[in-house]
Amino acid sequence: MFKKITGQSPVDYLTDLRIRQAQRLLRSSPLTIKEIATRVGIDDPSYPRSVGKDPPFPRLAKPSRGTAGACA
Repeated sequence: MFKKITGQSPVDYLTDLRIRQAQRLLRSSPLTIKEIATRVGIDDPSYPRSVGKDPPFPRLAKPSRGTAGACA
């Protein structure tokens, strides 16, 4: 029934939901990857790879303080 409505198994749906939440937090918060993983219910930050999914994207590097002309 769940798969008929969502097009995914409950496990796949939950995994995708957790990854989307993690993506939002990576973009908008200063939290570490481990803290984000814990917040979205993933105990192991390498979890997406363990279920056959590549990480959604690398965290963008923040420019160093005091670096003149640095691009973000």
